[in-house]
Amino acid sequence: MGNYVIEIAQKDPLNTKLTKNTYPPEVMMWSSVLEISINDFVHGYLHGLRTEEFVTAREWIYSLDQSAFNSFDAICMVFNLDPDAVREALLCDPVNIKQRLSGKKVNYG
Repeated sequence: MGNYVIEIAQKDPLNTKLTKNTYPPEVMMWSSVLEISINDFVHGYLHGLRTEEFVTAREWIYSLDQSAFNSFDAICMVFNLDPDAVREALLCDPVNIKQRLSGKKVNYG
């Protein structure tokens, strides 16, 4: 997972690349958590699968507890992401997010 790229930015949450050499290990760990959760959510969302991974990712992403240091909102803030913009993008354009995370064209057809 550490080899994947998370794309981040303040205005458009998906236009700047964060690589494993950019931040200290603990920050990269959180980037992997964010990436895995987004992948689990998108995969379940696109395929209508309600796996344990999908449910766990959905609960974390849409959690009302925003005060915890490991909340979705807190992790997004580490990377200058607007959590609400990411949530909206997950529902409006999940295929594009999956493509940007993997750096590859993803075929869900």
